[in-house]
Amino acid sequence: MTRFRAWCVIAVSSFFASLVSAADAPPLQLTIGAAEVRVGNVSAGAEVVVLVASVEGEGGVLRQRTGAKNFRDDDGDGVVTVADGRGVPLRSVWIAVDVETGRSAVAAPADFPLQSSSLPDSLLDRDADGVIGVFELQQRNVEMLLVRPKSGAWRLRAHEGGNGDADQRANGKLRLAAADAIAVAGDAPPPKRLKKGDVIALIDPVNLEAIVGEVEK
Repeated sequence: MTRFRAWCVIAVSSFFASLVSAADAPPLQLTIGAAEVRVGNVSAGAEVVVLVASVEGEGGVLRQRTGAKNFRDDDGDGVVTVADGRGVPLRSVWIAVDVETGRSAVAAPADFPLQSSSLPDSLLDRDADGVIGVFELQQRNVEMLLVRPKSGAWRLRAHEGGNGDADQRANGKLRLAAADAIAVAGDAPPPKRLKKGDVIALIDPVNLEAIVGEVEK
């Protein structure tokens, strides 16, 4: 076997090995405790982005809080822990996405009913060149997280008829453009169009309903 042929065999073997390992990777685990949130089965050394929305009582007033932050598995043990000195709000919903593989998980505290559904293809906003975002959402407010595996993560906060609403019209429907999102970490520009494998996570910060899914084509 020539040196070139040997190199080709090694390269092809490595390629298929990576496909098998990605396909066989265990589901991401998201565990919500009273004081911290634990993300397990993270790709060793990979970055995880966590999106959260909560409704908390403060001085007799209900306040909505949202956030998105990236965490890295620095010690390579496949676990990332998110802790906050205030503790984990009872009325909250959490979404974690592994930026390396696009695997995702959604969860809520044990005593709070999780309202979660998959992303229907009918919500994808397409033009002649492909998928440009999400449209016809019925919510007035939405937090969107977009993750392109191995590339980056971006966030968009949108209010119907206002900031983040791509059509800028108070028509009872939200339209989200991927190009309007901002990087969760770093300054990489958001994709103008979505492609197969991109992960979209949505949370209604009022009703704490979550939608998570991948672009299939």
